[in-house]
Amino acid sequence: MENTDENRAFGPIDPLAAREAVRAARARMTDRLRSPWWFHALHGLGIALTVYGVRSRSAWDLLPLGIGLVLSIGLARRRTGVVGFSRANPDRWQFLRAGAPWSVIALVVAVAALTASVVVRSWTVPEGIVVATVVGLVSALTGPLADATARRYLGRRDA
Repeated sequence: MENTDENRAFGPIDPLAAREAVRAARARMTDRLRSPWWFHALHGLGIALTVYGVRSRSAWDLLPLGIGLVLSIGLARRRTGVVGFSRANPDRWQFLRAGAPWSVIALVVAVAALTASVVVRSWTVPEGIVVATVVGLVSALTGPLADATARRYLGRRDA
């Protein structure tokens, strides 16, 4: 049961102080939204290994797929724990609508490469490496751009 006597002990809520507390919390979150360079490099590597592993024809080719999936999932969980902001955050869709195409570009390129890897079964190993490298580079290079756009977007929401 709720005890109303304890709630009254705090007194009335100051709306200006509450708004300032929200701004301060958002500023702290915005400052944390700076992934280190190695995060984006490892994320790109994980995506590249996943794309390469999907085109597999032997059991040994499944090893990059497994490593890529574990690396991508592990990095996503670490980022969410440290930053408190994930790509699966429901607010992310509002962020994407506000003008951050970088994550969408990386996602579209990765999905296209994964689809092509599954459909085009005649790729040689060098062709698979080239496709995986391009996808990994796109993912690694658009990551910092998406972070910067997210910081700008969150900063604008304070106004």
